[in-house]
Amino acid sequence: MLDDLAADWAEGGAAAIKIMRIERPSEYVRVMCSILPRELLFENTATNLDDDQIEEVIARIREQILAARQQEALLELKPVQKVLRDGRH
Repeated sequence: MLDDLAADWAEGGAAAIKIMRIERPSEYVRVMCSILPRELLFENTATNLDDDQIEEVIARIREQILAARQQEALLELKPVQKVLRDGRH
């Protein structure tokens, strides 16, 4: 089965990637990101950091997550604020 899959990929894999990129770009990006080795990417970056630097990176990530959540909350409140401002119920 793996030999058949490899042969099929060799025949049309590059064309399939191109078609997916053109016709379904969001799915293309999702698939491309899903094949990246997450652990390796982080480990390569983290191995050069000492404990204090890692703590700083974690703190920045937490701040970014908090800011994103606050932005989402504001976006969700805008329609409610408009209704209250316009006096509609």
